[in-house]
Amino acid sequence: MAGTKRRADDLSDGERAHKRSDTRYETVKPMTRSDTQSRKEGVSNAVLLTTELLENILHHLPIKDLLLAQRVSRKWQGVIGQSKRLQQQLFFTSKESGSCWEFEAGDDEDESETAVQRGFRKITTAEHIERIKQGDPWVYELGELNTLLFRSDNFRLDERVEDGGYESFVSPWCMPVWDKHASWRRMLITQPPAGRFNTDFDFEPAFYYCEQVSGGRTGVTAGDLFRVVKKAAEAGCEWDFRRHSITSTGLLFASPAELEEWSDA
Repeated sequence: MAGTKRRADDLSDGERAHKRSDTRYETVKPMTRSDTQSRKEGVSNAVLLTTELLENILHHLPIKDLLLAQRVSRKWQGVIGQSKRLQQQLFFTSKESGSCWEFEAGDDEDESETAVQRGFRKITTAEHIERIKQGDPWVYELGELNTLLFRSDNFRLDERVEDGGYESFVSPWCMPVWDKHASWRRMLITQPPAGRFNTDFDFEPAFYYCEQVSGGRTGVTAGDLFRVVKKAAEAGCEWDFRRHSITSTGLLFASPAELEEWSDA
């Protein structure tokens, strides 16, 4: 019957052989090393397109590397620019202190049981605010220094506090320091922000320079600090960042290990 499909059993041997020879097979191209690399890169890029995951990864970068990461792509630049946590990590946005402390100077000559021991005592935020209102100079918020500008000194924690709380600072990696358009100039000096610092400079030959640095409503920035440094340098003296320091009011810069040591003292 016309139009009737023939079963395989009805085909002759010649017809079966012709059908087998007419079957076409697709040639599979073997994967090269470049193909494998491209596939791996594609998977990696797909993973990093997840904003939350990318933000968590970037959060673990040192501050210098995090700044440079903005140049990787528009995606990365957008994530860093829109993340409050990363902006705080870069000192572009302010954040609150994690804890408040009272420094008790103690009396080395008093060995009685009621004598106040030299060290630090953690206090509540409410107590800290009340003590500040009373003008108590020995209560502090735990602060964090901008590590692009500052390095640790060799003084003991109690000595730094009794001298007003000071830290040395060094030249930032992003030179020239007088570049008016450098983004790092918007960085805060500390977290939480401080509205005022005293700066001290030692010059060669023997010359000492001190000036107060005041910031705007958002706190003292790196630009505020280096305007004072530039002013001092224009005096014509040879100067060195390694011999400069700042003194803060109401902020305590200490590592967890230091606080633990002096809390148990």
